[in-house]
Amino acid sequence: MSETVWYYDKNGRPAFYRSGDNAYKDGNRIYWISGGNWYSNQSGPAERVLYESGMWLFDNSGTGQFYRG
Repeated sequence: MSETVWYYDKNGRPAFYRSGDNAYKDGNRIYWISGGNWYSNQSGPAERVLYESGMWLFDNSGTGQFYRG
């Protein structure tokens, strides 16, 4: 069983949770994770939308978006 880890937005509100190599919101998978990169769950080519560094998730512009609880 994978450990569940919550991520919060900059206002401290729960945004989504990670379980293993997937992240979910409201029971729906929104990201899948490989090698520290977070990909969107939309159909078609995988698009890296976030990457993890320390306690933060950054978007491709390098702006911190979410932090790990």
